[in-house]
Amino acid sequence: MKSHDSSLLTPLDRLLYRLLRLQGFQSQFVAVEGVRIHQLSKQGRAELPTLIFIHGIGAHAGHWFQLIPALARVGFPIVAIDLPDHGKSGPSDTPLTIQRLTSIVSNWLNGLRLQRSVLIGNSLGGGVLLKHLLSQKKSRSAPERLILLSPAGGFTEAEEWENFRNSIRIRNPEEALAFIRRVYHRVPPYASLVASGVVQGMNRHGVRDLIELTTIDDFRLPEDLESIPFPRTLVVWGESDRVFDHHQLDWFKTNLPAHRTEFLEPKRTGHCPQLDSPRWLNQVIREFAQRND
Repeated sequence: MKSHDSSLLTPLDRLLYRLLRLQGFQSQFVAVEGVRIHQLSKQGRAELPTLIFIHGIGAHAGHWFQLIPALARVGFPIVAIDLPDHGKSGPSDTPLTIQRLTSIVSNWLNGLRLQRSVLIGNSLGGGVLLKHLLSQKKSRSAPERLILLSPAGGFTEAEEWENFRNSIRIRNPEEALAFIRRVYHRVPPYASLVASGVVQGMNRHGVRDLIELTTIDDFRLPEDLESIPFPRTLVVWGESDRVFDHHQLDWFKTNLPAHRTEFLEPKRTGHCPQLDSPRWLNQVIREFAQRND
């Protein structure tokens, strides 16, 4: 079981992890299918469900830094994973396909043995959570709710899929800046300072595996989705999202169970609501996680 290469963490990555540890989050490692998985966690009030966070491609658990401390302060137990070959997690010993990633995430989630949980995933993390739920139809630890932040999926044309893959094949700081501009509603003033770190994160072996080995069919949903006991779901899709096309949101509106799914399209918000609108998202998560419907 390989450890992560600490040289792959940028100074900003180290700072984000440190900031969260200073706010009481514990850094832990667990073995899942032979992969050394890193997670950040903080205990909370027993009467509240545990909020489980799964980041997008090239990101890590530290990128929830504007969101999870506020949720922890009101008592929610928190667990945030570093996906394999992201952040502090070690690499997979076999190519990191979507199937391999979903299996690791599913076993990690089942290993938490939580009675009550809310799953929250951004981009790739949201797509993987959908695949996890489809593979765990009769799980005893089914989540109470699901929150998807611009989830991966909804690609309908091969050309569209290839254009998207090309957009995340990031080889230099200029391409990293272009990617950052698509992620945010408003480009942060420090974007040029973190561009080299984006290049580094998007070129780790596991990340490159995901980019090159994933196909357009990997996120398709089954036609009988209405018959599957999906949790009540909230999809948040920022109006300024330029990573995914807006018609992909329409695809989710058509294919997710209508009677169990709600959609929010916040203004001045891009692909990562946790970065553009963390205060607003904090309130949305708090209310949705505690509703009784």
